[in-house]
Amino acid sequence: MQWMYSKLNTLLSVVTTVAAAYKPQLKNPELGLINNWLLHIRDIWFKHSSLLGEMPQERRLDTLCELNVMEQVYNLGHSTIMQSAWKRGQKVTIHGWAYGIHDGLLRDLDVTATNRETLEQRYRHGISNLKLKHANHK
Repeated sequence: MQWMYSKLNTLLSVVTTVAAAYKPQLKNPELGLINNWLLHIRDIWFKHSSLLGEMPQERRLDTLCELNVMEQVYNLGHSTIMQSAWKRGQKVTIHGWAYGIHDGLLRDLDVTATNRETLEQRYRHGISNLKLKHANHK
């Protein structure tokens, strides 16, 4: 990952909230090599199935997109490259944003991590926010 060696200090995980792109993957079609990239979405669906299952159908795919961002931030933060950078004191920040293709808005999902401790806290906070958001839409 070249960004570590060039001393960049900000990383973004941005996922476009295009629900249509997520639907086919939930049925596990044979799409070739792209399945290696998209299979992660199914894993997220199963990991958070209780939260997603409680939601109205029309909210599930957008929430899945947001969960995808949070999981990417979490996974990147746990990579050996990020762990090493933080351990040696390198100031690297990971942000998680979702771009709404339907409205053109870029949403900060409030899962910004600057070290391992904030990574864990912000991940849990992000999941809690999604649960609260769902509860408020009932």
